[in-house]
Amino acid sequence: MKIANITLERASAGELLRLAGYGAAGFFAAGCCLEGRAPLAAGLVAACRPGKNGMAALGGGIVGSLVFLPFAPALRCCGILILIYTVLSAFRDTKWFRQGWFRPAAAAGASVCHVDASKGMVAWARENQALSGLGDKPIRWIVDDCRKFVERELRRGSR
Repeated sequence: MKIANITLERASAGELLRLAGYGAAGFFAAGCCLEGRAPLAAGLVAACRPGKNGMAALGGGIVGSLVFLPFAPALRCCGILILIYTVLSAFRDTKWFRQGWFRPAAAAGASVCHVDASKGMVAWARENQALSGLGDKPIRWIVDDCRKFVERELRRGSR
């Protein structure tokens, strides 16, 4: 089927079974709760690459956290899982993503630098950080052009 010059193909039975497996793994990983958190689900989402597998694990982790955790911690867990998947998606085509240390570091809560050229988007992201219970996490908020920011950081020798 072709919609807006995008060809959609029907998934094979094997692919659907594999995706269901990732979803079930995310669901049951969220069931392994430690003090209102689901670290195994976060690790599973981080271990999957962005794409269909990661989205299936993310969906399973979200549903599992909503089933197994009380509501407030479940929402916090959902926010963390979505944040991990978003970070992985943002860096999918970079040299860093191919390094073995990157995905576990993102899941473990490595410090984050958010760069956006829109002041409104940075304000919205800060608000979402507070609402998702991540207000204590080390996030640098920078309003700047991303390319210029990276070039400046490379000149400074920052890593």
